[in-house]
This record gives sequence, structure tokens and C-alpha cells, in this order.
Amino acid sequence: MQKKIILLLFLLLLSLHSLFAFTLPKGSKWETGVLATDFASKQATKGGQLNASIATYPLTFRLYGPHATSGEFALINSELSVFSLVERHPVTRKYMPMLALAWAIGKDRKTIYFKLDPKATWSDGKPITSEDYVFAWQFLRSSYIESPYLKQYFKEHIKSVQAISKYIIKITTVKASWRLLFETNISPVPKHSTNLTKNWVRTANWKPNVVASPYVLSHFQRGRSVSFSRVKHWWGEKEKRFQSRFNFDTIHLQVVRNENTAYALFKKGKLDIYPVTHITLWNRQTTTPAITKGYINKQAILLNRPSGPNGIFFNLNDPILKDKKVRKALAHIFDYKTMRKNFLYNSTMRQTNFFDVPPPYYKKNQTVWEYSVKKANQLLDQAKWTGKRTRNAIRTKNGRPLQITISFGAQVWMKYLVFFQENAKKAGVDIQLKLLDGAALFKAVSEKNYQAITLIFSAFTLPAPKQFLDSRNAIKNTNNIFMLRDKSVDALIQTYETSLSEKKRVQAIFSLEDKIKEKALLIPFWKSDRVRLLWWRYIKGPKEFVTADGTDWQFLWYDKAEKQKLEQAQRNNKKFDLLKPIANPYHVKIK
Repeated sequence: MQKKIILLLFLLLLSLHSLFAFTLPKGSKWETGVLATDFASKQATKGGQLNASIATYPLTFRLYGPHATSGEFALINSELSVFSLVERHPVTRKYMPMLALAWAIGKDRKTIYFKLDPKATWSDGKPITSEDYVFAWQFLRSSYIESPYLKQYFKEHIKSVQAISKYIIKITTVKASWRLLFETNISPVPKHSTNLTKNWVRTANWKPNVVASPYVLSHFQRGRSVSFSRVKHWWGEKEKRFQSRFNFDTIHLQVVRNENTAYALFKKGKLDIYPVTHITLWNRQTTTPAITKGYINKQAILLNRPSGPNGIFFNLNDPILKDKKVRKALAHIFDYKTMRKNFLYNSTMRQTNFFDVPPPYYKKNQTVWEYSVKKANQLLDQAKWTGKRTRNAIRTKNGRPLQITISFGAQVWMKYLVFFQENAKKAGVDIQLKLLDGAALFKAVSEKNYQAITLIFSAFTLPAPKQFLDSRNAIKNTNNIFMLRDKSVDALIQTYETSLSEKKRVQAIFSLEDKIKEKALLIPFWKSDRVRLLWWRYIKGPKEFVTADGTDWQFLWYDKAEKQKLEQAQRNNKKFDLLKPIANPYHVKIK
């Protein structure tokens, strides 16, 4: 019997050795990064449901392909469903293990090895192995998924993904890279459950994904709601790096198309957390009894975080807007100073950088076109919009009125755009406003079917010029919203992407910032140094409540005992102590 036990232990050790029996090339060593356990709260408990809202029902459940990266649901779907090799620490932004336990960077800066976690499994119980990464490389390069940007990216950046063993992969890039871990941080695709054919986009459109993450899309009502539920016996439940994270049993997303309706539902307790993006609402409509009694927490939390590109984007394919003088004129009639005073409570800052990212790529003292109706009129005269004006004093050219249609996707933008519309008349420009629902907006963006469009993109920790500015992305289903084609811009993007000299990369980004302004590709809006949050007191979080980048559901939890205290206080009409109106956990300098 003892011999059998010894034999079994030997075989076990032999099998474990075979999983990672690999010698790294000379000069490389395994790295393990840091863990997020210093941020997540040890007081977090599992259970309960988080109720939140989305403005429109998704156009797809897919994680890749058409409409898979556009809109609020797409972002949530990705955050809940996609696990990559490594992730960023929520505060320091340093890399830490996710599906890979360790990584080793080659001296050539083109080769990187990843040691996969052998305990990791898909939501259907199948193991996640190196073959799923090899398949992911093939999948993301395929025309069948109809993602031109991903196909181009993997073709130009990732030369190969090889299975060294069942749980070790080797990724080789096309060129030496200054951000090798960033470029090779891919997510596996389940080979066993993915039928990659020419009909994949259609057949996978409403199919819940097989995932590596703790949440799977479990229930949906067309046009009304989508729910994600915790994977039973999830493989990472006891792993140290995932402790006190992913705490809710269910995340329920209700479709609420109107912001006022969403806020009304929140006040009734139908939604648990409400990020306030409308400053007027924050200043004038957040003194309800539930808030003043402490049933709902209200706090502005200061953050020094990047801001994604946002504003009115111009389509250069448009026969009117292809003229740079017209675009510059429109930029000159955007009166941000008055708008900030009258509508924004002097609580925002103009976003002057398209790439609003941390140093060294943030260009200090970058400017935007000043407000000047006089200069706008001069530019429009130069652009030959000097024909006989219409009865409404709108400029004409060859009998055509100077009319610009701005598409936008939320009622909250209406008053700002109406103010801009009225200002434009001073320069003889007729601005038409076109409010689209979420589905129509996503479709317009995908098909590049707009003259000008108001958009807000997620923030980046590093500039991402290729997706926004590369000439090859001036096609449908990409983020080159401007439809820009410029060889000099492409050359600067190439320098940023490939140069191993930080000085050259920084200069390339600074030059791109100058070109974006000089070409007047967009009218940038504004940014804020804080996140304004309302949340019911039974939703708990770490001491800081938000990460350095904002609200992150994976660190929050449902406190059942606190919910009972709240219900008792409501019955007895009792109050709780209120939070400080402003919190500054990351010591942000107030500007």
C-alpha cells in the first residue's frame, strides 16, 4: 500500500513537472508582477444582486465583430466576460497575473513566454490550454469575424502564437516592441466551442459566450434586460489574486432609454448605483429625503484619471466638411467658456489633448481653437460660402445652404448642442440636430453614416492613434470616425508604434496632437476631475470605493445586514450619518 502511495505521488510530481518542463532562453526570467489584494476589501462578502441600467438593448452578445465594441453594454460585456493573460493593478496600473501565472520577456524584445494557470477552466468546465491561445490568434486574424481593425492589428503586430507545452505559450511579435506585455496580452478563445465559418457573425450573434471569467450571460429579455450570473464552482474562487473580487451572484442590466426614468427608478430602489454624468441633476435634483437621510450615499470622488476622446467628430468624406476651413470655422464658434458658466457650474475643464493620457505622452500647454465668430466668418468667406443668404441668413455656395447635421445619442447633450446651434447662426451656419437611439447611433458609427457626430470614448493608459487615425481604418466597422487618410499621419503612427526610443515616440504623439488641431478633426468637449456617485448604502466597496480610474463593480459587494438596517430605518423614519460631500482618496490637486 505504501509503495502504491509513493508511486502515485511520484506520478503526480512527474505530471506537474511536465506541465512546465521548459527552460527559458538565456537572459530571460519569469516575472509574476503584483496582486490587487492590497486594494480589494477583506470585508467583502459574496452574494446578492447588483441592479444597474443600460441605455439601449445590445445589438449583439458577441465579444468580437460588428457592434461588439460599441456602446455601454459592449463595455460591460467585455469587462464581465473577457479574461486576458495579465491585468493592470486598479491603482498603480502595474501588471499582475490573470490567466497567466508568470511571464518572461526575451532579450530581443520580440519574444515573450507565458506560464498559464493549469487550474483555469472555461465556464463549461473544459480546461483552458495553450491551444486556445493558438486558436485565438487564428480566430482574430480571420475575415469571418468581420473585424478589420483586429485582423490588421494581429497581422502587423503578432507574428505567431505557439504552444510550447499544454500550459506554456510563446508569442512572437513582428517587430521589437517597447510595450511587449501590452501588445501580447491576448485573451483565449474556446476552440472546442467555436465554429469559425463564414456564417460565424450571424450564428454567434445571440449566443451566450463560453468564458474564463466568473460571470456568464445567463438570462435575457429582448429589448428589456440582460443578466450575468456567477459561474458555479468557478476555477478562480480560491485563488489569492481574485480574493474579495467578483462578489455579486448576479448582475442585472435593465434597459432604460431615458436618463430621467433611470434616476426615478434608482430613487425607488430599482437600481442600486447611479453615476451622475448630468451636472445639473447633481446640483439641483439630489436633495431627496432618501439622500438627506443617508439611505442613499452621495459623494463626489476626486480622480486624476485619463479621459477618452470626446466631442463633435467630423466626417471628412462629407462634401462640406472635407474643407478644413469649414471645420476650423465650426471650432471657432464653440463657446466653451459661456457653456461652462451657464450649464456646467464651472466644474469642468476643456479637454485640449486628443490623447488625454498620463505622462510622458500628455502634451502640456496644448490649446484648442479660440471662440471667435469673427474668425469663423473670415474662414467661411475664404471657403467661398459667400452666395446669397437664405431668408434665415444662412450662407450658401452654388445655391446650396451651409447646413451641418450633428447626430448624437443622448438627450443630455441637447441643451449644449442647442446653444452651439444658436451660436452657429452668427456665422451663417445652419446646425441641424439628430437624436438617435442607441442602436441607431451604433449603426451610424459602424457604417460611417453621419456628417458630424457626438461621441465619448473610453480612456486609455497609452495613446491609441492607429485605431482613430490610420488611413487603413478609414472604412466601416472601425474607430476612424473622421475617415481620415493622411500619409504623414500614418508615418507618425508608425514611429509611435515601432520606435524603441521613448523620445521619438513622445514627439510623434505631440506631432499628432498638433495635426489633429490643425486639421480641426473634432470640436473637443470637456472633462472632469471627479466622479459623481449615488449608491444605496447596502452596496459596499473598498475604503476608496472607486479605483484610480473610476467605479469598478468587481470590487463592490452587497451587504445583506446593511440592507436590513436600511429597511428598519425607513420604517422608523431614522437617519444615518452622511458621507463627506467630496472625497480625495488619491490626493488629487484641485484645479
